[in-house]
Amino acid sequence: HLVQERLNGVGWRFDGAEFHPVETGGIRDHVFFPAGAAHDAFVHIRSLFKDARRELFIIDGYIDASLFEFLLSTNGPKACRVLTKARSLPHDLVHEAQLFVQQHGFVLSIRTHDAFHDRQIILDGTRAFILGASIKDAGKRAFHIIPIENPATRDAMIRYAEDVWSQSTVLL
Repeated sequence: HLVQERLNGVGWRFDGAEFHPVETGGIRDHVFFPAGAAHDAFVHIRSLFKDARRELFIIDGYIDASLFEFLLSTNGPKACRVLTKARSLPHDLVHEAQLFVQQHGFVLSIRTHDAFHDRQIILDGTRAFILGASIKDAGKRAFHIIPIENPATRDAMIRYAEDVWSQSTVLL
C-alpha cells in the first residue's frame, strides 16, 4: 500500500504487470517528462494508445517506424490514421506500413499535409492531447503531454484535424 501511495503521488499506478499514469476525473493530467525519460514517455504514450477503443488519429510531422512498436503494444488491432509531413517521411515507411498491416491486421491510413506544427493524438474522435515532442523523439529532450480539456477548444481542434485529413494526400 505504501508503494502504491508513493506511485500515486508522482502520477503513476501499478496493476501488477505494468505501470500506468493515474487518471483524474476521466481526463489524463498534464504530464511533464524531463530529458532522458524516453522509457517513461513510451509507457505513457502507449497507455494513451491503449485507451482508444476504435481509432487513433495521430498528427505528427516526423513519424518513423517506431510508430509500429507503439501500435503493437496496444490492445490489438484498431483503426489508426496518421497525418504527417511528406518531406520528413522515411523513404521506406509506406512499404513497411503495408507489411505491418498485412501481418498484424491493423487498419492503417497514412496521409500528408503541412497544416500542423504541434503533434496531436486524438482518441476515438472525442479526446485530444498535444505533445511537445514527436512520438519518435519522446523523452530525448524535455517535453509535455497536455490533454485538451476545454470542450470548445477540443471540438474545434478535432473538427480542424478532420477537415485537413479530408484534404490531405493519401499515401496508404
